[in-house]
Amino acid sequence: MSTNQAPLFSATAIAKNFGGVQALRGVDFDVVSGEIHALLGQNGAGKSTLVKILNGVHPAGSYTGTIQLDGQPVSFASPADARSNGVGYVPQEIEVLEQLSVAENVFAGRTGLGDGVLVHQRKLEQRAAEIFADLG
Repeated sequence: MSTNQAPLFSATAIAKNFGGVQALRGVDFDVVSGEIHALLGQNGAGKSTLVKILNGVHPAGSYTGTIQLDGQPVSFASPADARSNGVGYVPQEIEVLEQLSVAENVFAGRTGLGDGVLVHQRKLEQRAAEIFADLG
């Protein structure tokens, strides 16, 4: 996709080592509004490591490189910190929880639609309906 838009999310020169093993070296990419990206590679290529860096599982200081959100440098101390900045992901291994509604499954583990521990069921269902409408 060719565009002149500034990236919403940008990663530059991301590198990560685990002891003497280099998991990532010099990863660069930009995400522009409306784009869809896929992250492909062999087992052990560093895909999960990159996603964990971008989502605060591996916090700032445990890797090198820069991440920018809306043109501003960011570093996430935790997944909750990343989510509070609008950055999140759905793990590939996610399973449908049969005892939950479709809306509850969509937001399992990250509602952001309540007062801390409590979830506003109506808000959850409304937001899920909006997402489904966007998807067609």
